[in-house]
Amino acid sequence: IDLDRLRSFKSGVVGKLTDGLKAMARMRKVEVVRGTARFANANSADIELHDGGSRRVAFTRAIVAAARQH
Repeated sequence: IDLDRLRSFKSGVVGKLTDGLKAMARMRKVEVVRGTARFANANSADIELHDGGSRRVAFTRAIVAAARQH
C-alpha cells in the first residue's frame, strides 16, 4: 500500500466534501461559525472562535457538526 498516495486521495475527498457543504450552506444563507461552543440556554450558545475571539449566537434552530481538531 502506498500510504502517501492513499493520504493524498483521502485529503482530496475530504476537501471536496467540505467545499460542497460550505457551498450548500452559503446558498441556503446558513451562517457557519467555527469554534468551541457551550449552550447558554435553549436558544443561544457562547462560542470561543478558532481565530481567538468569542461571541454569543442566538438561534431558533441549530445544527451542530462536531469534529476533532488535529
